[in-house]
Amino acid sequence: MDIPITLEGILSVAGLGVIVGLLLQWVKQWVSEPRWYNLIGLGVAVVLAEIARGLVGGWTPRGALEALLVGIGGAALATFGYEAISNLRGLTGTGPRADV
Repeated sequence: MDIPITLEGILSVAGLGVIVGLLLQWVKQWVSEPRWYNLIGLGVAVVLAEIARGLVGGWTPRGALEALLVGIGGAALATFGYEAISNLRGLTGTGPRADV
């Protein structure tokens, strides 16, 4: 699977949400406490957005705030997207939330 990752893609909420969602699935192998997943996702999203903003446009206070907001949005998209998929799988009778 070929996923093109660019700095501009990381600076969009959708792109960052996909990247953080995939990274969180990888992190779940080593972190046993589910309460930490969302906090780790938020931290990763904000750090990635700040790094990408610094590499693209240099550091400015406005750019740092924009990157922070994109990071929060990307983390929210990754979290709620995963939860929505898990709930839909539960409704269809598959996955860990199935009422079997």
